[in-house]
Amino acid sequence: MDIVGYVASVLGILTAIFSFLSWMQGRRIAQTQEREKSRLNRYVTVKLQYGAKEIELPVELRRGEFTRAELLGRFGMIPMKEKGKRFSLGYLNKPEFLRQLNQVVATDGDALLTIPCDKEEFEQFDVKG
Repeated sequence: MDIVGYVASVLGILTAIFSFLSWMQGRRIAQTQEREKSRLNRYVTVKLQYGAKEIELPVELRRGEFTRAELLGRFGMIPMKEKGKRFSLGYLNKPEFLRQLNQVVATDGDALLTIPCDKEEFEQFDVKG
């Protein structure tokens, strides 16, 4: 009978240790999730730049919604000087753009994505820069 009490005591101690370690792991996971949620809610500002002139997208994108498709959709919403014409930005087809996009998504804090343009690309939009 004495062995049953000893085994029960050891199992109780092991259960308490396991429960404590599980609680600590749960806290770490919750903190990680909270940090990631906060990071995804930070804003990314996007600017078109030609020389010293800049056009900033009127509404920042949250990092959680910052994708290539969403970015192209936002550019498509900027009024064009030639109504009905689609925008054209050569930089968006370059590997540097995709690297810059991935870097913005991976970083913490507020971010800025600057897209260099030539004169014709910059002037196709009907906004004050």
